[in-house]
Amino acid sequence: PKLDEKLDSNIRRKVQGLAELTGVTIISDGWTNVQHRPIINALASLPIGSFFLAAEDTSGATKDAQYIKEFIVIVKHIRAFGAQHVVAICMDGACTASFPLIALECPSVFSYICPTHSLDNFLKNICSDKAVLRVKGIRDRDFPWGEPFLAKAVEQVRFVVSFVTSHHKALARYRALCKSVPPDDRPEGGMELLKSCETRFASNFLMLVRYSNVHHVLELLVLDAAYVAWVDAQSRDIREKAAQCKRTIRSESLATTVKTAITIMEPVYRLLRLTDGKQGAHLGKVYAYLLQIDHHLKNLNVDGVNSTTRHRIHELFMARWEYLHAPVMSASYCLEPEFCRRKFSSKELQELKQCLKQMSSAEHPYPDLLAEYSEFQEACIGGMHDLTDDIAFSSRAQAMASYKWANVYLAPWPHLQWAARHLLALTCSASGCERSWSVEDWIHSKKRNRLGQVTVERLVRSHTNLLLEDLLHDWESHILPWELDMVTEDPEDEDEVE
Repeated sequence: PKLDEKLDSNIRRKVQGLAELTGVTIISDGWTNVQHRPIINALASLPIGSFFLAAEDTSGATKDAQYIKEFIVIVKHIRAFGAQHVVAICMDGACTASFPLIALECPSVFSYICPTHSLDNFLKNICSDKAVLRVKGIRDRDFPWGEPFLAKAVEQVRFVVSFVTSHHKALARYRALCKSVPPDDRPEGGMELLKSCETRFASNFLMLVRYSNVHHVLELLVLDAAYVAWVDAQSRDIREKAAQCKRTIRSESLATTVKTAITIMEPVYRLLRLTDGKQGAHLGKVYAYLLQIDHHLKNLNVDGVNSTTRHRIHELFMARWEYLHAPVMSASYCLEPEFCRRKFSSKELQELKQCLKQMSSAEHPYPDLLAEYSEFQEACIGGMHDLTDDIAFSSRAQAMASYKWANVYLAPWPHLQWAARHLLALTCSASGCERSWSVEDWIHSKKRNRLGQVTVERLVRSHTNLLLEDLLHDWESHILPWELDMVTEDPEDEDEVE
């Protein structure tokens, strides 16, 4: 407890200082721990990272809209952290009913759905063969689907991965063949097969990409003498599965469908990767990328996909986008340095005005915000106040964090500068909660099952604060936190030879 208190007070001071400059986004998500208890966590997300607030055991509670509102607003978070420093709330779609209640308590705080969760659901939807999909946000919530071409490919690839990785000899021969591939010819990310996990972001896509990258090795595997000898010595059931696996691997139609699926899903995956909290992207950039995905799917032209299916994929994406869209996304987009000189639609400008009005205060009146935005647009057109291609919009200036850019180049308009700093620092995802759950799962494991939630919370907060203490600079990783559970484990010992 003493270490927890010392670390927390030290880091909180630093976080509070940055919050006065950029504001914070409260992100929250739910999880079931190793003791099968329902836990809700909350983090304060800033440009430097996420500051752990709490993880609460909700056993016996009815987690309705009122409960979520009380948890976010009253218990420990918005009021305790400082309502004047909280700009927005980001949660998954299950919590949307609490948004109006939060707005009543804190009118200036924005609420929006986590784009990462919603777009991940889109990837799961197009890999489904259900006749009807349930999509929140559309009028009757039923979206007619019934497109099996990707679902069948995902199921076949999942079968191959499962067969190879669930048998020691098959997996050993596969790994031996992988080692024979020259280092320069090995794909980025490695050659271990990935399994599809229902609870992990974009897992179907990642499984298909890895399968496509190592397909040539799988073709060698089914012809490998040691592997064939092992198959011949197995039971009839395993021999039949091995034969099916061989047919699947050598299927040209499956290889073509896998490439088609990757082409369709890759832009959405890149956006998910962009929103994982490590790429420096914020809400305005996410909105711009959604525009690109809309264009990609609307004009999709790939072999094996007819016009009706292409149209339905685009319709499904638009239904998801309509559900997750919030005016604050358009407002961030309009002020983003990379896009602020574009010609915006009347709807985007109207949503910008709506957000400026919502966040205005006695210190920063709405008329002053509007007037300064108009002056800023004129300066962009005329190249005044250093808003030129070789200064404010040079490659070096564009490399700055967006809120830092606003702090430097919007100095002539102090009210707009204040609003832009807050809007351009908004977190684009609640994926920080997922990383927090990974840490909690690592701490509160089956080996440490008897830990109480209070102790676990202190340990998670201490771990996060130790990282933040070091953090206050950028870091990168090639491994996604939500990829870890997709890595295939070695099969259990078995005696398959009869």
